[in-house]
Amino acid sequence: MGIVSPVCMSYSLLFIADISGFTKFVNETEINHSRHIVSELLEALIDSDKLNMEVAEIEGDAVLFYKYREVPGVDALLAQGKEMFLEFHSHLANYKQRRICHCGACSSAHNLTIKFIAHRADFNFVRVKTHRKPHGSDVILAHRLLKNDIPGQEYLLFSEGFSSSLTSSELSTKYPWVKIGSAASTYDDIGETTYQFISLEALKKQIEVKPSIFPVLTKDPIIVEGLINLDSATLFELIANFDFRDQWNNAPLSMEFEKDRVNRVGTRHVCVFSNEEIEFETVTNDFGSNKLVYGERLDNYKFVKEATNYFILEDKEGQTLLRIESHIMPKNKVIKLFSLFYKMIFRKTLKKAFGNIEGAARRLKLRGANMVPLKELDQVVNV
Repeated sequence: MGIVSPVCMSYSLLFIADISGFTKFVNETEINHSRHIVSELLEALIDSDKLNMEVAEIEGDAVLFYKYREVPGVDALLAQGKEMFLEFHSHLANYKQRRICHCGACSSAHNLTIKFIAHRADFNFVRVKTHRKPHGSDVILAHRLLKNDIPGQEYLLFSEGFSSSLTSSELSTKYPWVKIGSAASTYDDIGETTYQFISLEALKKQIEVKPSIFPVLTKDPIIVEGLINLDSATLFELIANFDFRDQWNNAPLSMEFEKDRVNRVGTRHVCVFSNEEIEFETVTNDFGSNKLVYGERLDNYKFVKEATNYFILEDKEGQTLLRIESHIMPKNKVIKLFSLFYKMIFRKTLKKAFGNIEGAARRLKLRGANMVPLKELDQVVNV
């Protein structure tokens, strides 16, 4: 490991995007879901970088960017902050609209906030093998600026080096929502540091999210239901989390889905069988209050125009009333003549699924509802 010195003393940019707002969850599902949500948000922030900055590192719920020996103007940095802010909150708004999970992390994700630090800095690099990252007192100061005396939680902070540029009247003319504030904070080993900031709260008015449209429910769905001895939240995770699907559905040879993502409306997964691959889309619907609902829709398959299976969970004092409904729309009127035959087949399939879920829930109960993927389980447990 060594220090790599810059060729000249030209200033560089340090830019931090910092997410906050998640409380510390104790439930394993909530911890995992919060981790996945933050991971998606960090990726969205990196993808919305328009200044071609380098990513120095991911620091928990923050990203440290830099631009070496180049400092974009205040106008460009403000446009970048706006871009990331809107991308961040659009992602959260869409997640809120499409989520199916009601755990603490998923239900509170829309309360997350974002702030940005832009610091005109002079730094060297620390190199570890082929990796390098900014190093020096200005890097420390940029991180210290995350703790400041700015009112509000969402803003773009400009360090002292930008002060002369922020006085330009052209900035407020181009961005009517911009109001520049000033403040100062005192840090150990650094002393008093002045900075200016611009609140980003007004930008939330520019976020638009289209409402979800529920699939049409048929008048005569196939229904299988019963009481399962497991709480509804854990049972929902068992059913809706693809990582646990093989604990109750071993019909496909395998499943293909995007890892490290919380399942939501619009998510697609593929079941791989010996002779075909079938794609499903996650949906939900309104089955009344106080219920957890997960649905999977299959479009245009053989005789079916659309088929959707809904798993509807209702808490019953620590147990769960699970109802599985299958809504099938045949492709044409001729197929309807065989509807009774096909309903018998689908009902048998639903009963098998219910029995498998019940068995998986019973095994889960025996090991204290510890949600662990099947491949990691102790295979000694027999039920």
